[in-house]
Amino acid sequence: MENKLEKCKHKGCKNKLDYRNKIGYCNKHKGEPKIKDLTGKQIGYLYVKLQCRRDKNGKVMYLCICKCGNIKRISSASLRKGTKSCGCLISKRAKERIHGVQAISAKKRIILPEIVQLRIDEKHGKGTILLDFLTYYSLFYIARFVHKQYGEFWAKPISVSRGSSHPRHGRHKTNEHLKKRKITEKEVISRLKDNKEGILIKPNTFKSIKEKATFIHPKHGEWEGIPTNVLSGRGNHPIISKEHQLNNIKKTNRNRYGVDFVAQVSDFSLKSAKNQGKIVEILNWKTGEKQSCQGGWEVAVVNYLNNKKIGYLWQPKVFPIPLETMVTPKGNKTTYRPDLLLIEENKYIEVKGYFRDDAMQKWYWFHKTYPNSELWNEKKLKEMGIL
Repeated sequence: MENKLEKCKHKGCKNKLDYRNKIGYCNKHKGEPKIKDLTGKQIGYLYVKLQCRRDKNGKVMYLCICKCGNIKRISSASLRKGTKSCGCLISKRAKERIHGVQAISAKKRIILPEIVQLRIDEKHGKGTILLDFLTYYSLFYIARFVHKQYGEFWAKPISVSRGSSHPRHGRHKTNEHLKKRKITEKEVISRLKDNKEGILIKPNTFKSIKEKATFIHPKHGEWEGIPTNVLSGRGNHPIISKEHQLNNIKKTNRNRYGVDFVAQVSDFSLKSAKNQGKIVEILNWKTGEKQSCQGGWEVAVVNYLNNKKIGYLWQPKVFPIPLETMVTPKGNKTTYRPDLLLIEENKYIEVKGYFRDDAMQKWYWFHKTYPNSELWNEKKLKEMGIL
């Protein structure tokens, strides 16, 4: 069968078609939908004069003449979706307002400032709050208002029309309410009797429920506080407040890490030391893990073990010290972590040049409990040739 090669039907395309092609378009243009020609049609205010060249996105464009006299290029997609003017129709509708509401869309309606002012007058009284028309855009954008008594403030018109007012007006109402409901010193004393901690108020220091007065705690002494906070349980002696805060911190840390303070967790303490620039990291010759060394002697020991190819574990384990043996000044538990473990000898090593009192006590307890432990001090390190 002879090949009857025909050209693609697409305007301007010179590609030839195979005899088996029944669509009439080449591979490049076969997926394009057939576009209905709108030339000569009247769509709303627009008369479609002629088809122009496509825009940069490949959309079909038409030259349209609007009823108002404007000439504009509009895409065929826009004409088919409902464009009926060059933009003058929207402007015309924007001017046609019924009862202060724009007739474009219920979602985008714009209330006239005069209507907003009428609503504010109905809610607050005529002349109490005035809207600055120059700063008004819509109900949901902040505008400037002037209160008759308290002066200028900024707020959303919809909030003011529903009852909101100047911030000072709200505080004034609260103070008036407190004045009407006066609480005397006798009433405060009677209510403090129900307090389990035995807190008392110092005579002749009470002025009002919102002003500071002097209170007396049976254990910690005097402090100044606001009566309404003390009566409600939110205010207490500063020492008790700190103790309460510390107990909450301990409780949280116990639940998360199993210790009272985050500094007792090795990972956090090492991170803190790294941030302060006191840590030197050296790789273990056998495992390749990073050893965090604190101090020059520890660095020297690790380098010595790496050079001699001696197997070791750095800071292998944390040993909790019993409460009956040793506690912190605040009565908390304490722990001990040896510097390293020599694997072949199964011996714990403590590298130390100077002992504080608590560190000495920890070492004696550990050495007594675990006899397979040894102290490497300055004398020992010099004998081994490390220093």
